[in-house]
Amino acid sequence: MVTAVANVTMLESKARSTMQKRAGRSLPRFIVSRSISNSDKTKWRIVGALEKALKKKPFNKVNVVDMTDECHIARQTFYNHFLDKQDVVNWLNMQLDMKTLGRIGIDLTWREAVRMKLEIMKAKQCLFASLYEDESTMGLFGNAANITLENYVANITRITGKTLNAHESALLKIYCYGTSRLIAEWIMGGAKEPVAELMQASEHALPLFVQRIFLASR
Repeated sequence: MVTAVANVTMLESKARSTMQKRAGRSLPRFIVSRSISNSDKTKWRIVGALEKALKKKPFNKVNVVDMTDECHIARQTFYNHFLDKQDVVNWLNMQLDMKTLGRIGIDLTWREAVRMKLEIMKAKQCLFASLYEDESTMGLFGNAANITLENYVANITRITGKTLNAHESALLKIYCYGTSRLIAEWIMGGAKEPVAELMQASEHALPLFVQRIFLASR
């Protein structure tokens, strides 16, 4: 029985390793699972292709052909999954937040979710730095704060069953934009400061009403 279980575990490990190689090593550990759809596998391959392309040229010079050539897919396959390169960036950021901040109060605490997000971003520092450094509206920062805000609002509504009032919405928006900017500067600076230090700053900046919801149980 033990041998059988060990064999299954080994097969699963090999399958995950193969998935990562096919995706251009773009699949973060939190994404790799047996339940990932074929469509999402293709999307992660495209993200991996974007990451490779960004090592050769800045984001504003990268085009769809660069990505399709990198991951060996047809242009139509790209357009079956994304509208353009900015759509790739938006999807990446949505996945990052959904798999981290989106799980607050479900199977992760606020601290666990924030730590996971920061550690993933630190591991992919070169990719995110390339996106943040693009000053046009196509850069990552343009939509990062809004996506984070949407996740926080959804979490609070789910946990409390209440809708935020105008004052609370304003406070939360200021927080999300501020911390998103802080994270962007951290990434562009090489992510040298410890994740714990950034977490502490983010926690202290949380609006009081959010602290009462997310940090009620330590």
